[in-house]
Amino acid sequence: YTRIVKIGPRAGDGAEMAILELVGSEFEKKVKKKKEKGKAKPKAK
Repeated sequence: YTRIVKIGPRAGDGAEMAILELVGSEFEKKVKKKKEKGKAKPKAK
């Protein structure tokens, strides 16, 4: 969807101005969790 907000005339030539916003496509980033596979490996000496 698109949101249009009129912000009034431009100072230089009086042309009407507006802000266009894309809405409705926001999504939350999925945070990947590390999977633990069994026991932790011991460090090499």
